[in-house]
Amino acid sequence: MKKTLMIAVVMLIALAMATGASAATTNSAVPVSGTVASVCVFSGAPDIAFGTVNPSIAGPYLGTVTPPTLWCTTGYSATVSDNGGLNFSGTFRLKSVVGSDYIPYTLTYNTSALTGQGKSTDIGGSGAGNLAIVASIPAGALDNAPAGSYTDLVTLTITY
Repeated sequence: MKKTLMIAVVMLIALAMATGASAATTNSAVPVSGTVASVCVFSGAPDIAFGTVNPSIAGPYLGTVTPPTLWCTTGYSATVSDNGGLNFSGTFRLKSVVGSDYIPYTLTYNTSALTGQGKSTDIGGSGAGNLAIVASIPAGALDNAPAGSYTDLVTLTITY
């Protein structure tokens, strides 16, 4: 009887080991998704400074431009426009801080459709995502301008 019991125990152990050794598997597909936003961004602190200009020296006088950074999602199209500035009257104008005198100037940049190349990539013509801007006071514009400080504030808008 001991022998039969021993054989039964060994068989149960072998059956338990065989059952535990054959693991089952199953698969499940897991959907993964995401959306890249269509976005265009201005950043940085753009600035245009003419500095001190000498009316006895023939112009034009070029402004020193710190361009804004501009980038758009790759393949996305955008255009840049402006509001003409606070003193616009058919042309951009700097206004005297203490009087009512004006100095005309020009502001040019790429207004054609720009195609996004991703972040930190040139789409505005000034390298590494910067929008190329040229500012100039034309020759003769200072001939009758009183001495003093002049300012304007132009808002750039990106449409995408």
